[in-house]
Amino acid sequence: MPRYLMPPSPLTDPSKVLSATSERGSAIRRGPQPDSGNVGTLKLTAEHTLPGVTASALEFDIEGGGNPDGYLPGGSTTASGARVRWRVSGDTSDETRAWVDRIFTRYLDVAVESGVSTANGKPSQLRQLTDGTCGFVVARSAASNTSLRFVYKSDRFSDWTSVTISDNSVDTLQLTSATNRPGLLVTDSGRLIAYAQIDSPYAGSSTDFIAAWYSDDSGATWSVLSQAAATFAGSCHAEWLGGAAVLVDAGGAVWTSNSDGVAFVQTGAASSYSNAYTVNMGNGSVLVFADDGGTTTDMFIASLAAGGSLESDSAWRQAGMGATFAEFMVVRDDVGDLFLVGIADESMASAELYASTDGGASWVDALPDGGYRLFGLSNGTLSPAQTVEGLAGGMMGADLVVLGTSAVSTSGTSGNDGNIIAIYLGGWDVDVSEETFGGELAGGPYEYHAMPITLPENTGWTRNDTSAGATATIANGGLRIVSSAGGNSEWTAPASWTSGGSSGLRARFVVQVASGGSVITERSRIKFQKGNATDGVWFVLRFSSTQIRAADSSGALATDTPFPSLNQPIEFIVIFDADPGASGTATVLYRFQSQGVDGEWTVLMANQTIANDASAANDEITFGGTNPGAVDWYVRWFALSEDNTGINKGTGARGRALSNQSPMYIYGGVSVGAYGTSGIAGDSYTLTQVAAWPKEAVWGADSPSEQCQSTTDTSLWRIVFDMGANNEMWGDIVAAFGTNVAEFKVMANATDSWGSPARSVTVDTSIRSDSLDGTGPGWAALDTTDEMVPHEFASKAGKRYMVSFSGTGNAYEITDNTATTLICRDQDLSSETGTATIYMNAGWGSINLDEMRYLAFEVAANEPNPDGYFSLGQLVASEKVSMNVGDGSDAAFGWQRGTRIPVQVEEAEDGYQTATVIGGPQETLLLPMVESVQELRDWSHEVSALLRYLDGPGSLVALVLDSTESSFHRNGGLYRVQGTTVSETHVYGNATDTTQRWRAPAISLREVT
Repeated sequence: MPRYLMPPSPLTDPSKVLSATSERGSAIRRGPQPDSGNVGTLKLTAEHTLPGVTASALEFDIEGGGNPDGYLPGGSTTASGARVRWRVSGDTSDETRAWVDRIFTRYLDVAVESGVSTANGKPSQLRQLTDGTCGFVVARSAASNTSLRFVYKSDRFSDWTSVTISDNSVDTLQLTSATNRPGLLVTDSGRLIAYAQIDSPYAGSSTDFIAAWYSDDSGATWSVLSQAAATFAGSCHAEWLGGAAVLVDAGGAVWTSNSDGVAFVQTGAASSYSNAYTVNMGNGSVLVFADDGGTTTDMFIASLAAGGSLESDSAWRQAGMGATFAEFMVVRDDVGDLFLVGIADESMASAELYASTDGGASWVDALPDGGYRLFGLSNGTLSPAQTVEGLAGGMMGADLVVLGTSAVSTSGTSGNDGNIIAIYLGGWDVDVSEETFGGELAGGPYEYHAMPITLPENTGWTRNDTSAGATATIANGGLRIVSSAGGNSEWTAPASWTSGGSSGLRARFVVQVASGGSVITERSRIKFQKGNATDGVWFVLRFSSTQIRAADSSGALATDTPFPSLNQPIEFIVIFDADPGASGTATVLYRFQSQGVDGEWTVLMANQTIANDASAANDEITFGGTNPGAVDWYVRWFALSEDNTGINKGTGARGRALSNQSPMYIYGGVSVGAYGTSGIAGDSYTLTQVAAWPKEAVWGADSPSEQCQSTTDTSLWRIVFDMGANNEMWGDIVAAFGTNVAEFKVMANATDSWGSPARSVTVDTSIRSDSLDGTGPGWAALDTTDEMVPHEFASKAGKRYMVSFSGTGNAYEITDNTATTLICRDQDLSSETGTATIYMNAGWGSINLDEMRYLAFEVAANEPNPDGYFSLGQLVASEKVSMNVGDGSDAAFGWQRGTRIPVQVEEAEDGYQTATVIGGPQETLLLPMVESVQELRDWSHEVSALLRYLDGPGSLVALVLDSTESSFHRNGGLYRVQGTTVSETHVYGNATDTTQRWRAPAISLREVT
């Protein structure tokens, strides 16, 4: 049985491919390249473009959050926010394309429930710990004493955990009731140090002392570091700067510590500015923000180094924002961009956002249209007491988190005073979680928020009680509603929430049903209604502890039974568009918060038609219930925006949205850098080189996988090689790898004409054909007594197996197989009929290539394939070498086949070795030489010639082990020459021969995968 070895012809290289047209190609993966000049950023640069390929685009694909995206405007802009910079080939400067940040609040929760003084219970800045969690410290008031707490969580949807740092039961230090804002920093070693004001630790001394506590286990346990680190009172901002701790009070006085953060000396007296807030820039300096008490309508900024001072007015400059704030905080993200969140009008608790991308040198209003707010209690005027005070914050993954103390101590609501609210802002990282059906987004600003800090009736909502009403409290981070047969309650949003100026709305909210509820009656529901004076279009979402149901005036629309139950926080997105008097459409998605920020959304209904109700009128948003009955449930957060059905992707005003499922392509450019928020632990970044692959890119990489694709599979696809006017081919065999069809043709001709070529061979890569014994989702059973070897047709890198069905002409990639059944993951084979033919992505054939100038690879139109296009990886045209034993052919020696498992061996100091498998199995082949002296002498010439033909180690060869089979299934494939083994021999075959002679007794080959 002939066996063939075939090195590729040096004539049929990529430069010989005719490039009359270009075809699209699969991507070549490249990893992120860090740039030392951009510390704190992630810079991705396209490099190592393959020969014959013109780079045309970069695909930046993000998984797991941590990336700024959002909306890409049509032209160059310097708007704040995440951005992509690239340099077009030949240009001398970078051009900035920016995403316009459409910031919105996408979640709120309560980090600390009550017991916090609005004046002296302000949170510290939010710090990211070495284990990936984020936390802050705050002083909590109690009847007997004040305690210092460390509060932390891992991401937006996890629960907050509180640890007591100090109170009378923990240590001898007594926090003063006027603790104000404590400080928190993270040292270079990861140690946490908290600073807070205490009563004097020394009898009869002043009470203006700052004590320090430390934790070396990410905040789990705390110990006293210093009883009197510094001597000042009030607000304390703590930063780790140049290997030392720096404390700044509200007036801008500065204290600097030694290297352990214990002993401080004052290096700067108070400035003439107030309400100081610090931001560590990560470059050896701290920016300090303050105001001048309202004299100037602007903020002021100073830069502070370790040991420095802010005392002189010359240290300060105006920020150029043209705005001042009653409350503000500043955050620096991982890129270095600065975001200032400020509340200018406490009567609405309405926050504004300013951003700087140049280290604070200039600022832009990130919400310039004024129609959107980051968060607010209502669109109406509220009492100044109903607001959020003592702002602080930080970054938590992709979220900018604003911390603040609730102040709602109006008549009858003082018990809700003093919660620490966490407000999670997004918009620059709009991902798949924000994208919904119909080309709309659920992201974008939400104008109205029902904050979980007080009963809704205290912020403009109307409460409607049925019978005795429900028991409503603020607990567990939200509004808790407990109703019974004795009564129920429902709340209607303020009229300002539903102004009637829009045909639709978007809403995001979180509910939890502890027990009871109903999806049949109006016991626990949220209602959305858009209407005019005579008609209304509405639907409700009803909740029980086990089910969700959507219904309108016509009846039930959709019902789900989420596993395991609704007794956990569930987040919803609603997009509703209505034409009162006609009908409407609604999309509702939900996910469990326990799934995390990257959890997949479940579709309750998509673009569902909502009936008109002539008996309803006007706009209305309600939650609660009108039917008395047993239910214990929570509305943990509710946000709404009226803007038709979201933000339409692709419109000029909004730009183009980005998402995990819809990568952005940057066209043109050789050196491309993408800048965004740098990754956090667990994020995955993929940079892909995308190109318009011409046919000459075939063989651009040594791989049996596809390298070139057609644009369609409905027309003939042909790739033509031209050897040139000064060359003609010589050979007798061809092989193709990386195909996806069972049959292809290879032709040779003297001219570039293929109607009647001089030579041709049709290669059939089919392995077997069987009748069907049954089909179903993901499987097809074969009616055969010739059972398959389990897993023999499981596709892997470089070796795909496919099955086509004669009844339909469909083809699928095979994932795995049993003795009688083929498994095709994610494919429904229930409707497949006829004969099942198994084929693979590689085959060979004999063809006379002698004296031919042109070579063509061709696939007929509509040839069955699983991809919707035709593909080709490696094409080998060769003068074969027959490798048989004892038949007088070119190489008369035997074969040794084997399998190599790539392993990495690590050896400990004691000599113990550990082997770790680092890759899949690779077939190996050894071509040994026979041992007789005479054959050795004859073979020395032959092996030298063969090694020259193979072009030495590293070169590719195709191998056919069974010339009766045209596929490469268990029949060789594409191999790489690894080298030759060397051994000493006595050429004359006797012990008296003392001359050392060396020979190469075997050639080693390894499968290319």
